[in-house]
Amino acid sequence: SQSVTEALPSLLRRAGVACRLLTDSAEVAQSKVAAKFDTCVLVPDEPVLDAAMSLEQTAMARLASTAAEMIEQLDASAATLLWIHARGMFGPWDAPTDLRHQFADDDDPLPDDFVEPPEQHLTAPADPDELLKLTHAYAGQVTVIDECLAVIMAAIDSRASDTPPLVIVTSPRGYPLGEHGRIGLCDAALYGELLQVPLFIRDADTAHVMSRSQSLVQTRDLFTTLRTWFMESTTNEAIGWSRDLLPLLEQEEAPDQQRLAVFTDTESAVRTPSWFLRHDGSRDELFVKPDDRWEVNEIADRCATQLEQIKAVETQLRDAIGHPQPPALPPLPEELYLPPN
Repeated sequence: SQSVTEALPSLLRRAGVACRLLTDSAEVAQSKVAAKFDTCVLVPDEPVLDAAMSLEQTAMARLASTAAEMIEQLDASAATLLWIHARGMFGPWDAPTDLRHQFADDDDPLPDDFVEPPEQHLTAPADPDELLKLTHAYAGQVTVIDECLAVIMAAIDSRASDTPPLVIVTSPRGYPLGEHGRIGLCDAALYGELLQVPLFIRDADTAHVMSRSQSLVQTRDLFTTLRTWFMESTTNEAIGWSRDLLPLLEQEEAPDQQRLAVFTDTESAVRTPSWFLRHDGSRDELFVKPDDRWEVNEIADRCATQLEQIKAVETQLRDAIGHPQPPALPPLPEELYLPPN
């Protein structure tokens, strides 16, 4: 149906919502969906050879400064979607040296000086000191992102409005740091360090402040969340495979309905409240969730029942994804959503 196949900015523009895109990624700016926004602003990609001398000189700070200017210029009387897409950890790691070094203890090795996002498939166990240096460099870059996000939030909060804006902060993917032999995107192996990302939502209801949802959600849910917010739908209807995230702040989804899947050409991953299955074409890997946060204890050979059940869920989801509207799926077996014994 049109509601499923139409891009979000096209749908919102027809409803009178101004849609603006800001990005520091040329790939995003040149994408087909970028052309569906009213305006697309690309922050120029300046060559980065060394760490920035100050936080304000980082590539991320240039994006945040442009975002703050755009926010200040928005028409307060007009409904507007401002979508800011940053390269984030896939952009230059140009955090000032002192931000990298602040995480190292006196006897720790200091992070190397590099600005290109590291990407490597490790064929042997990594040197712990090398991973520690990488982790500190990563933490320094995350500090830059945190500070730049504060600049954007300050610009939002400085605007007077009768209707407080909906603010959503998330990421399309994580950044592996050697947990399963991968640094960076590498071969995009479907483990938690790539799939599980932050999601922060701030709406007008102060009752939701500091609340936390354990529901399993995916990026596609932003479609219905934003559509419902701007078009003031009161039906709380799901659009295709997308659903409104805001009601989850009030009530968690029933655990026997929570299941997610990701499919690539060579791999698949399925998550339920209590289990995570990864299949790479040659083997199954099964992990207990949420206890095994870093997926280090693979137990497929010891949990035959759960493995069979979650593989059946994978088959159901694979068969269902071709449908524009998701078919009714049976409740999960208790073994897949109750804490394992």
